[in-house]
Amino acid sequence: MGKTLEWKEIFNRSGMNQAQLAERIGVRSETLRRWIDGRARVPRHIAARIASVAAARDRNELCQ
Repeated sequence: MGKTLEWKEIFNRSGMNQAQLAERIGVRSETLRRWIDGRARVPRHIAARIASVAAARDRNELCQ
């Protein structure tokens, strides 16, 4: 359950809705929902993309 909560936090930090984030990382919204709900594992290469999007959002907030 810890991983599910961690991913939810990262998805929330992205500042995008589900459809926007799915498009940004190149997956279907259904796939993203399964990851958020913990029903499927996030592949490592996608995890890196998601983390990059969230980190970019964090950097932008610091600069404002």
